[in-house]
Amino acid sequence: MKIFRWWGILGFIVIVSLIGFFWLMMVDQMIERAIEKNGTKIMGAKVQLDGADLSFSPLGLELIRLQVTDKDEPMKNAVEIKRIAMSFDLIRLISRKVIIEEMTMTGMAFHTPRKTSGAISNQRTSSKEGLRETLGLPSLDIPDVRDILEKENLKTLQQVEAIQKEFETGEAKWKQTVSELPDKEKLTAYRLRINELKSAKSGKVEDVLKAKADFETLRADIKREVERIKQAEKDLKTDLQKLNGQVEAVAKAPQEDIEHLAQKYSLTPEGLTKMARTLFGGEVATMINTGFRWYDKFKPVQDWIEEKQREQAAKPKEIKPERFKGINVRFREREPLPDFLIRKIHISARAEAGAFSGLVRDVTGDQPILGRPTTFQFSGRQMSRMESFSLSGMVNRLNPNLPIDQANLKIQDFGLKTFHLAKSEQFPVVLTHGMTDLTAKVTLGKSSVAANFGANFGPITISAGPKDSNKPLVLALAGALMDVKAFGLTAQIAGTRDDYDIQMQSDLDEILKAAMENRVREQVELLKGRLKEKIMERVGKPIAELRLKLGTFAPLLDDLVARGKIGDELLQKHLNEAKDMAEERAKEKLKKEEEKQKEKLKQQLKDKLKLPF
Repeated sequence: MKIFRWWGILGFIVIVSLIGFFWLMMVDQMIERAIEKNGTKIMGAKVQLDGADLSFSPLGLELIRLQVTDKDEPMKNAVEIKRIAMSFDLIRLISRKVIIEEMTMTGMAFHTPRKTSGAISNQRTSSKEGLRETLGLPSLDIPDVRDILEKENLKTLQQVEAIQKEFETGEAKWKQTVSELPDKEKLTAYRLRINELKSAKSGKVEDVLKAKADFETLRADIKREVERIKQAEKDLKTDLQKLNGQVEAVAKAPQEDIEHLAQKYSLTPEGLTKMARTLFGGEVATMINTGFRWYDKFKPVQDWIEEKQREQAAKPKEIKPERFKGINVRFREREPLPDFLIRKIHISARAEAGAFSGLVRDVTGDQPILGRPTTFQFSGRQMSRMESFSLSGMVNRLNPNLPIDQANLKIQDFGLKTFHLAKSEQFPVVLTHGMTDLTAKVTLGKSSVAANFGANFGPITISAGPKDSNKPLVLALAGALMDVKAFGLTAQIAGTRDDYDIQMQSDLDEILKAAMENRVREQVELLKGRLKEKIMERVGKPIAELRLKLGTFAPLLDDLVARGKIGDELLQKHLNEAKDMAEERAKEKLKKEEEKQKEKLKQQLKDKLKLPF
């Protein structure tokens, strides 16, 4: 009996060989198709790969010409990489962990053209432009005053209308108030009553005392009426003082209108202190939004990795395993590692400014297990448009609820050529050529953005202003800008991605202010003169009418003053005289009564003491 059946062994070898051959022939295509399919799904744009090569000794993978379409521009690639090579940790792979010890990317380029469109059927091109500063240079011409006044509501006229209404209301109120106060006839009637009390004949003592009480009552009545008149006079003077103050204020309002409109419609010396923001604000905003767009192009990769980790963590734990299958148990590891990790990525790339290289460390979607954020460092020297370049930063997801992305940029001797600072046809400003050093620090939070930029320009050459202009102010500003050979600039950005604020400072402001101040003041004074002439044509008559209306209250005030004098006269002269006469009369009457009583008592006493003989 034969121990080995050679035909069976041979058949086994043939089958294994066929399977191995099939695997070797097809595995590369399977990897290629998988990368293209999943990459397209992740990036939201077509991903293409020219070839893939899986090696077993050592275990690694090589990818040839990876193209990732720019979904906003389907005829261009967001990034193209000629070769990607990586090596795997075989031991970790057996334990179901994909650990790439080292990855190398060479021939990386950005925004490269495509032969065919990379658009996909369900792709939606982003239409969001982001924020952009729309600042322009202030007007360098003296505007037409008539056009200004047609568009603007003068504060002076608004105040005149308001005061006119107060005049109408006040005049009606005071006419009503004065009509309700005792007039001269009523006050004269009080005088007649006083005279009656003066001439009243007195008989008995009781009549004298009653007359005295009547005087007191009359005095109280007159005093009350006089107080009403005096209070009305005081209130009217207060209202007149207030109206007079308003009229004086409205008389000064034209100057306020002139200052406001001159500030709004002309270049002022103060406006020169914002020239840096005017010139650079739009470009800074554009660069920020460009950075956001590139950040968004590659963020889907990180998002996909993190999503897979969240899905894995969210899977419910199996309570009872199926028969013969068991469960995966994650034991405590001496060196905890996530299920997917790229330890190092060496990158060699070329951009418009020149070639550079970089190193990215610890790429994973489960940073809390690894205990380290993803970091990156790129640098280049003696590039085509700059002396040196460095970019470093991190992608921090150690706390998934508080994501932080940071980047630090430093560029030395960056060459500028035909850099448009202001594209206005009225006053174009172009930095024709020059050098600059740039620094930037950007921090992105979950919903916030904060950044600091710094730049030193010099030596530079600036071309400014329209060539055919002969306006003094245009020529002065153009000359001042073209004389600038160096300046510094700093900017701070804070807010959210959709709503951020840019603060800028530059010594360019002071340079231009010193050169332009006198010219600007001449323009401003000329505009103010024209504004004053036209504004006074519109407001001079209404203001004069208000002054005349103040006089309509004078008769009312004079009437109250006259009534008050009559009342005072009644109180101080006639009523006092009448009272004195009544009191004197009462005294005389009492004296006569006393003398009469004395005579009566004397007579009674004589009668009692009379002798009978």
